[in-house]
Amino acid sequence: VPNPASIENALTSALRGLANKKSSVLGVLSGGTGLDITSKFTMLSAIFQKTAEVRLLQKNEAIPADVSVLFVFGAEGLDPIDLWNIDQFLMSGKGVLIGQDTATVDLASNWQVKPLQHAMINDLLESYGIKLESGWVLDDSCRKIPYNQQSGQVTIQRLLPYPAWVAVTGKGLN
Repeated sequence: VPNPASIENALTSALRGLANKKSSVLGVLSGGTGLDITSKFTMLSAIFQKTAEVRLLQKNEAIPADVSVLFVFGAEGLDPIDLWNIDQFLMSGKGVLIGQDTATVDLASNWQVKPLQHAMINDLLESYGIKLESGWVLDDSCRKIPYNQQSGQVTIQRLLPYPAWVAVTGKGLN
């Protein structure tokens, strides 16, 4: 050891170097038009890129063997070839995360939830025992959002509960 006083710093730097190596490859497959994780989901992309090489995959192409985990979003735009590729990836023992809307919200009609139909992705998921339900996840202890109310010449801002903004607290986490 050249300098015993700096051994802790050298060891810490070496361990960080090992921990920060991007040994896994995250494949991202988007079925939607105009959906790109690097431009539409910048925060998510930044988080992924800290720990893995993020590779944007093309529709209708086989998933490369070096992809460690697959993230699929916008599945409504996927066709049977893409679903077959996802199925082959799953059967190889690797993991897939599917970000898929099951409903849309019509704000003009009092926040009415309207189910979306994605028969092809649903069929694939159901073959693995997964059934997507249409609806929302709501939280009684939710976050609050600002709401402006006009009263004559004065605008009053209130914080109202917003059940769709789930509040994850330390209570009950492990």
